[in-house]
Amino acid sequence: MSGGGDQPKDSALSSLGALSEIVAWWVLTASVWLATVSSITSAELAVALACTLPCAVAARAARRANRGSWRFQLGWLRWVPMVLREVPLQACQAWAYALRALPTVRVRRRRGVISAVALPAEPAATAAARHAAAVLAFATTPGTVVLDSDPDDATVLMHRVRPHPGRLATMVQR
Repeated sequence: MSGGGDQPKDSALSSLGALSEIVAWWVLTASVWLATVSSITSAELAVALACTLPCAVAARAARRANRGSWRFQLGWLRWVPMVLREVPLQACQAWAYALRALPTVRVRRRRGVISAVALPAEPAATAAARHAAAVLAFATTPGTVVLDSDPDDATVLMHRVRPHPGRLATMVQR
């Protein structure tokens, strides 16, 4: 026999691995979603779970298409508290920026800033992972819009409400 009996077992393990990865991505994306809402209600939780499941499936598909060649660093988890700190801070800054544009408000509005964040030179697998994580971190904050990201130049081009890059950009560059 050629071991044909092992195939269902391997298939089951493969399916379990795929399901586990999708669940991990689902928890991660739902957590990011819920971190950005002011209060977590059952309706908000249901919407978050429904909207982030396709993101989790897409994340697994993207990782497989990438052949899993991204190499994430544990130190990048330090970005999470910084993102959580930046979300309410930048939300207030974004609202202030928008309200200053109203014709009834006579305060001169500062212009937004478009700038590139240069990422450090690293081995390809680590650089690709940092690039993806940096885009996610910047895109999660409400006062920042990622306009473009160029892995070849190792830069992320973004528009931000405040004039200075901030701590998150500094952390991402380390």
